[in-house]
Amino acid sequence: MRLILQNSRSNYISLKDELETLDLYLQMESLRFANRFEYEIKVSPGIDSSAILIPPMLIQPYVENAIWHGLMHKNEGGQGKVELMISKKENNLFCVIQDNGIGREKAETIRTQHPGNRKRSMGMQITRDRMEMINKLYRTNTSMQIIDLHDARGNAAGTRVELVIPI
Repeated sequence: MRLILQNSRSNYISLKDELETLDLYLQMESLRFANRFEYEIKVSPGIDSSAILIPPMLIQPYVENAIWHGLMHKNEGGQGKVELMISKKENNLFCVIQDNGIGREKAETIRTQHPGNRKRSMGMQITRDRMEMINKLYRTNTSMQIIDLHDARGNAAGTRVELVIPI
């Protein structure tokens, strides 16, 4: 919590600090949910995470969604997994958050079928609004794409979020 509060006071933080915060968050959630999922953070070789600055808390909402909406309702098909993969492409940081959960369509169906879940989550919209604001303020082109994953039979096999952050 201290790291989150500390990071939220800055416009930019090092990728190293962001990854440390995400690792602690993932550890906490894994314990909270009795190890129902595993996670992996992969950083491409040659990336100096202490030298790269990014806006804080840009990745975390997508990791949270992967856990809460993709993995917590997973009942079959093995253990849940969240992967965070960081690489560099040209002058951009390429961040992929991928889960092997139930997929967005089934998660939305579950959300609408349970009376206690009828409130609309604001996390994704707030994050999109932050990206728009960052792009305007710093004249950058931070972008995000969500991809629904499917197995060979066309069944939902998770979700992949691709974030492109200019560095």
